[in-house]
Amino acid sequence: MKKIARGIVVLSLMILTFSACQKSNTTLAVENTETQLSPEQLVLKNGMQQAAIVIAQLSGDKEVQKEIQGLINLKMYNDDYIKFEDLFHPEENNKLKSTKVTKFAQAFRKIIAKGDYQHLKSSNNFNLEQFLIDNNLTLYIPYPLSSYPENMRTPTVSFNPLDNDSVGMGYASSTTKSTNSIVAVPVVNEAYSLVKPVYIITPSIVNSGAGSGSGGTTVGTGGGTGHYAISMEEMQITHQFDAFYNGGSEIHFVFADGYLLDKQNNLIGVNAHASYTYKFTRWRIRNKKWLGINITIDPDWGLNETSNYFGAVEIDILGTVTLSETVGFKVNIPGVGSVNKSATAKVAFTSSNGFIGEREYTRDYYFASQKNPALEGRGTHNGLTVRPNGPYMNFTTKIMEY
Repeated sequence: MKKIARGIVVLSLMILTFSACQKSNTTLAVENTETQLSPEQLVLKNGMQQAAIVIAQLSGDKEVQKEIQGLINLKMYNDDYIKFEDLFHPEENNKLKSTKVTKFAQAFRKIIAKGDYQHLKSSNNFNLEQFLIDNNLTLYIPYPLSSYPENMRTPTVSFNPLDNDSVGMGYASSTTKSTNSIVAVPVVNEAYSLVKPVYIITPSIVNSGAGSGSGGTTVGTGGGTGHYAISMEEMQITHQFDAFYNGGSEIHFVFADGYLLDKQNNLIGVNAHASYTYKFTRWRIRNKKWLGINITIDPDWGLNETSNYFGAVEIDILGTVTLSETVGFKVNIPGVGSVNKSATAKVAFTSSNGFIGEREYTRDYYFASQKNPALEGRGTHNGLTVRPNGPYMNFTTKIMEY
């Protein structure tokens, strides 16, 4: 969950302010002195804050909680969120056409109709529901409520501050006996989410997209001893590479599956591949859960290839990381005999600080460690050798002879 869509539909150019009639000393989110927000971004930010105040009023409703998580579990998008458009108008989503008016929409509209929230000093025609839809806003749940003790499953409702992707604020149901009372939570971040569940209102997230490359486990045709297809089976990420308000990590890796020669058999490079983008949600990373990858990384690691390469980055929207893929191979030189050569290709990724790791495997070591997991030192997972790539990535591979 990375690239935030910046297309903002402004329903009202008026900066929203709260009514002073409430007892809590709540104020609008203000401009960060280090990161200036545009007037349109401020309107968006303030609208999200108003929505957080309203949704905090219904956040403890168990039926609404169950409904929201059920919609997220449909995996319609690339991270653990649901669009407000789906919550308010499920009939317009092809996957939800049979769904009636949601419990969320009913509760939200009831609060708006009764005015049981801190009121806006805005124009009478300001429509918060339509604002959430028109700005393509979403409700993101970084960690499901089921991850927390049963007596701690009323989430704090936060919103993307836009000028800080790690720390924001939010609203929680008050522990007092007063009806429909909420309190401001001044700091909401990853550490806060360790002990308290969080809902986040945020602009729609655009998938970073897939790289070029091959997927699946199809191997090359042909036969003969010494021909092996190498596939990556599963992967584990143990570090949150992205900031709290930016969602999960999108992992992209590169590999080389052979060298390239011209018609005169001169070395001209390697056969380089960039993988598809694999999404690791924050929940999966926190709980160290493995993800099935199932991709061929070398369809024919023949006897003449002496080494192979694997590298990985986390995709981001700023900066670049360049990975250099290498393939080693043996070549017979007249009068000299068999000589080891290598070829390298560079692949650039858009990433500010998401370098994960890279490794070059010799063929002998790779095949030996597949049989003897102790060489890698990470044990096994589902019967396969666990291979580290930097301190925060593990993966398993399979060898198929054909």
